[in-house]
This record gives sequence, structure tokens and C-alpha cells, in this order.
Amino acid sequence: MKKHICLMLTLILLLLPLSCLSACGDNPESTGNADNTENGTAAGGAPTDPPPTDPPTEKPTAPPVFAEKLKYDPADGWMIQDFSAPVSNDDPLWKTYGANCFVENGAFVYDFDTTTTYGLQVLTPYEGGGVTRLDFDLKSDAYRCDANPWMTLFIGLRLPKSATTTDGGTRLWFTFKGDEIGIRAEDWPAVECFPLPFDFDEGFTRVYIEDDTREGMNEIRIYADNSKFDGQKTMIFKLVIGGDDKTAELYTYRNGFETSELTLEGAAIPKSGYAGFWIHHAFGYEIANVAFNADMKE
Repeated sequence: MKKHICLMLTLILLLLPLSCLSACGDNPESTGNADNTENGTAAGGAPTDPPPTDPPTEKPTAPPVFAEKLKYDPADGWMIQDFSAPVSNDDPLWKTYGANCFVENGAFVYDFDTTTTYGLQVLTPYEGGGVTRLDFDLKSDAYRCDANPWMTLFIGLRLPKSATTTDGGTRLWFTFKGDEIGIRAEDWPAVECFPLPFDFDEGFTRVYIEDDTREGMNEIRIYADNSKFDGQKTMIFKLVIGGDDKTAELYTYRNGFETSELTLEGAAIPKSGYAGFWIHHAFGYEIANVAFNADMKE
């Protein structure tokens, strides 16, 4: 009996290593791979680091390339200001004014540290009888120093000589701020604003202003060209001045220009004058690629 028990123990001891070798050969984790890359874990179950990726790049701050520059031929009366250099004090066509404003990356911009007024004047007047054009790229920053509508960029038309502010006389001043466009009413600082289907904060928008005083015409049309309009020049604002030159009806994009949204009454509005940009205590505006034509005889 003892002899049989010893024989069985001997067989068990001989077969035990063979069973271990067989079990290990069937284990998929023992194939020699250190990492289980499909599951994103190492052999011991610890997570592996994801593959390296390139860091995000910041969007350039420079304005878009002046693609239409060749269309603004000086021989046809166009004045071009692309801010490739600061505007000199003796420039016969353009004048900048105000503290803390400067030219950077091809745009006329403002130092964010303090609030003040600053602007760009067109020193060439227009006499009327044609279509005066003022085209430019515009971008505004999301940060605004004040929610009041008169803390904004104003574009002035038919201004007295070298006018720099909106509080002198009855002239035409249009506002551009965020997702609104507006017009200065009769008494400063009253401003009437109307919604736009885009926001100037979203990037540079090409703005086209046409002051049309041809025979039988007396109106100002403002167009925009940006991604909202798929690169198509689209009218967003129109002011029609009455035959007495003292009343004006305003039409906007939001109602399809079908009915007047505002009636302005006041002193007679001349058909001639100066054009200019005036930024009134507002941060973050960038103006670029300005083109002006005093009177296009179309």
C-alpha cells in the first residue's frame, strides 16, 4: 500500500511543471508585448499617455489682405490708407488725432489702458453731385468700456471742415458697435441703434459707404461683406433724405428695407462736406484698409 502511494506522489510531481507550462503558453498577455496599446493601458493596467499633439496656434491679429486694392485706382480719384506706416503729421490726405492711438499690424488701433476720444480725418472734402465712397475693414473687441450706445465708433459724413466730434451742428454720424448699427439723433448724445445679423466682434468686416447725391438722389447706403453674407456685398442700412433736406427716413436690413424705422427732422442737411472716423470712449476698435473717393461720377 505504501509503495502505491509513493508511486502516485512521484507521478504528480512529474506532471505538475508540464501543466504550468501549458497554461502559460495559452495566456495572451505573455506574448512579449509590454503594452496593450489598443486599450490605452500598460501591461500592469496603468493608463498610457496619449500621443503628443501640436499646440493650438493663435489667430493672427493683422487685418485681411487688401484683396481689392488694385480696384482702388488713384487715377480714378481713390485715396488709399493701408496703415503700412504711421500717418505722418504733414500728410495732405489723412490726419489722426487723440492720445494713445497708433498704427499696428496694418490697422489703426487704440491702447487699452485708458479711455479717451480719437479718430481719423479725411482731409479732402466732397462737393456732391456724384457718389462719394468710403470703404474700410472694421473689427471691434468684445470688451467694451461702457454699455451706452454713444460710447462707440462714429462715421461722420457731410461734416463741417475738419470736424472731429458729433456735438457740433446737425450732420450725419453713423455708429458701429457689436451687433448693432445706429445713427446719431438730433440732440447729442442721443443715438438710435438697430440690430445686425452679425457682430463686428467676430472678425474683420468690409464696410462700404455710398453717399449718393446724383441728380434726383439724396441717400446714404451702407453695405457689409463678411462670412455671414458669404462674401457678398450686402446692404444693411439706408438713409433717404427728403426733398426739403430737413427730414430723413431710415431703413434697415432687419425689415428688408420695406418700411421706415425712424424719421429724423432738423436743420437742412448739406450735400457736401468732409468724412471722418471718431471713436468716443470705446475700446478695441481696429480700422484697416481705408479707401475714399470724393465724387465718383457714375
